[in-house]
Amino acid sequence: MCFLFETLDYKVNRVIYSEEYLRNLIMEYKNAGKSRSLFVKENSREHSYMRRYDLIHLYYECGLSAASELPQGIYACEFRLPDGNYAYIGLTYNFNEREADHRGADPQSTPCKFIKEHNLDKNDMIFKILLDIDDCKNPSEMEEYYRQKYEKE
Repeated sequence: MCFLFETLDYKVNRVIYSEEYLRNLIMEYKNAGKSRSLFVKENSREHSYMRRYDLIHLYYECGLSAASELPQGIYACEFRLPDGNYAYIGLTYNFNEREADHRGADPQSTPCKFIKEHNLDKNDMIFKILLDIDDCKNPSEMEEYYRQKYEKE
């Protein structure tokens, strides 16, 4: 049985899902032989929540594969400002969709907020594919590896 972390934020009227709930829900799909695409179609609120709060790595950790050949893996959104260089590292199942989100389609995404906060144009962001998912055995570890690498640089 899956449990929802039952917290309701009345100011913005949204449900907060626990990682345990999402992991269990994803595992139900994997164990039933269903695809990630079907999960997204049937659980759009949960998927949106996962995207908003950078929980996409749960798909990889649970082994729920995508039905289509979407370009997926680890990416960076880079910004070069007069006071220094900034980067956001992420993991996605669809590079094209995620880049569009960060350039403005999802105003709640961290890079989109950064663009707005620093009065930048969406084209000031450099979107780089760092690692294709086929070249990666543990996406979450590699995402952390690239975060640390960028911090050092």
